Amino acid sequence: MAKIPEQLKQILDELGLAPQDATWEVRPNTGVFAVTHKALERVAAHKKITFEPPVMIEASAESKTVVMLVTGRMGDQVEWSIGEATPYNNKNGYPFAMAEKRAKDRVILKLINVAGDVYSEEEADDFKASRPQLAAAPQPAPEPAAEEPERSPWETWANSAMNKIKKLASEEGGASKLTGWLSGNMKDLKGLKDADQQLFELLRAYYDEQYEKANTGERT
Repeated sequence: MAKIPEQLKQILDELGLAPQDATWEVRPNTGVFAVTHKALERVAAHKKITFEPPVMIEASAESKTVVMLVTGRMGDQVEWSIGEATPYNNKNGYPFAMAEKRAKDRVILKLINVAGDVYSEEEADDFKASRPQLAAAPQPAPEPAAEEPERSPWETWANSAMNKIKKLASEEGGASKLTGWLSGNMKDLKGLKDADQQLFELLRAYYDEQYEKANTGERT
């Protein structure tokens, strides 16, 4: 089984992050890994990476095309990279934010010397879709075997919620229906967050992903 680069593993260890929670192999046995944007933000703070104001190369809200150059520093080391978000490589409605995420994440990976072996999850929708826990989330869970522990009530509720989110996202007007679902389930969502923070974060990420698809007209 392929392992993440030692430089990244060491930093994740320093942050108290388990590699399996922050990274995953994009395709089995390729040695190419993706890492979460949230983890890279923590890496940047831990390593005291600073960024200069971005240089806008192209910025069009009308055509949803944004290209920017970002420069970052870690001590005496300086790296720069381009971040781009266009209709052909970005499906969400926030091209400026996505271009910034991609540029900064690329710079961080360069500064810690793992670029080319590790990519940000923001590089492509396929990277996020390949994440094991997200890829498994929409599938109805099988009935547990007799010897397996019974699901907690919150696990059952979260699984049902994911199925409902997927169904609403696939319908006409899915974005509006998802917003209504969210408003009507705030109490249960707070209860889930209090009971199981990790499961809540997984459900929130899945909701955001499905909302973005529905909001851009993509049907799952």
